[in-house]
Formats: sequence, C-alpha cells, structure tokens
Amino acid sequence: MAAGNSPDSRWSALQSYDAVLAELPSLLTLLDDDDARLRTRIAYLLAWFPEFSTTSLPHLLALAAHGKDPVTAATALLAAGLVGPSSTAEDITPYLDATDPLMRWAAASALIRLAGIDKTPVDASLLSRTVAELTAAARSPFTRVTDYCEGDLHGHIERTLHTLPPGSVPAAVREALDACLPRIVWDYYGSRTRKAIQELFPAPQPHPAPSYSDLTAAQQQLLGDLAGHRHAWLIRSSADRLRDLGLPHPQEALQSFVGAHRTG
Repeated sequence: MAAGNSPDSRWSALQSYDAVLAELPSLLTLLDDDDARLRTRIAYLLAWFPEFSTTSLPHLLALAAHGKDPVTAATALLAAGLVGPSSTAEDITPYLDATDPLMRWAAASALIRLAGIDKTPVDASLLSRTVAELTAAARSPFTRVTDYCEGDLHGHIERTLHTLPPGSVPAAVREALDACLPRIVWDYYGSRTRKAIQELFPAPQPHPAPSYSDLTAAQQQLLGDLAGHRHAWLIRSSADRLRDLGLPHPQEALQSFVGAHRTG
C-alpha cells in the first residue's frame, strides 16, 4: 500500500471509472454548452460507459442529428454505435447518405461495430455499403478527425474492419484493408509500419533496385509516408529491414528517392 492506495493499477482504474460513471448524469447538461469542443469531449466520454446507455443514447442521437459542428456530430454518432444495442443501427443507417464524409465514416464505423453484437446474419447490402464508405475514407482521408482515431484514421479503420465476423464480404474488406496498409504517417508505435513493410515488400528488391516510379502505388505510398514521417525514430527502427530489402533507409535517402520522382 502506498499513501493508503492499492498498488494494483487495475483497482485504481476501476475506482476512477466508477467515480466518473457516478458523475455522468450531471455532465449531460454540457452537451448543450456553447463550446463545441466541450460538447465533443462529453460525447466522446459517454462512449466509454455502455452501462449508462439507456440515459445517454437519446442525447447522443439528438446531438448527432442537430449538432452544428461536424466533429461533434460525428463523435456523438459513433458514440451511439459504441454504446447502443444492435437496434441502434436503424437510427444510424440514414447517415450513410450524409453530405459530410466525416459523418458517413462515423456511421459506417458505428454500423460495423454494431454488426458484431448479435449472432443474427448482417444484411449483405448494408455491410457492403459500410465497407465501401470506409474504403473511400482510407483512400481520400479528411483532415478533421475525431478523438477515437487519436490522429490515426487508417489505423482506426483497420481496427474497425477486423471486428467483422470472418468471411464477411471478404473481397471488399480486403480492398479496404489494403487501402489502409501503406498509410503509416500516424503510426506512433511502429507496429503498423513493420507489418506494412513486410506485406508490401515480401522479398528483397532486384539489383539494380527499381526506380520509385516502377513500384506499385501501395509501395510508393508507404515509402512516401516514411519519407515524410514526423518521428525519425520510426524510420531508424525500420532501417535494418529497409536495408535488407535494398531500399533507401535513412530518412534523408528516402526523401531524396521519393522527392526526385515527385518533382521530376
């Protein structure tokens, strides 16, 4: 025991969780606050407490429907999908036709999460629409993202798709995952980068090495993201693998390799 507290971090985390849960009823009023960022944070917070969904779900759906800030509305919509029962899909499905791609992404993510709740078969046409929407978001990412992504839109899409039951529209899911694979600009921990290098470059490059323009679009995207990555340690941690593959490995070499083609 330290200062009267349990040394078990799980116990401390549970105590903190219960303390926040107890305060949620009073925090609901903040969903009407004038500060859009505050409304967004409360909507995001509610997504962590499914046991409070009987109370929170109507508020989240109302905020998604009437919220003037797109990020707030998208955050509330995905939160509704995370805490609501499978029947929530009826309220969320219309947002697949929303004008804002951020709302369509939130609706698609929520619907795929809801698809894993029941054992009943998922409507194939609806599932195809949601996967197609996530594929579109992966190929043409938007700059506005919600807190769920932690800056990593492609990583979030990848995790969402992996929650689908095995065999669900496999071709479309593979296409969506392939669109996410080379996008590692926001890979903070390096695991997605290592996986992308392994899958996109399964064998060393021939000698002499091909030019940038001879690579596949996915290979070009990966090397371009590595060249522009803000965390130099990620490239250093991948340097041995890149070198073994016959690819440029210091970040400066990657930048020269990619930039010569893009400006040429």
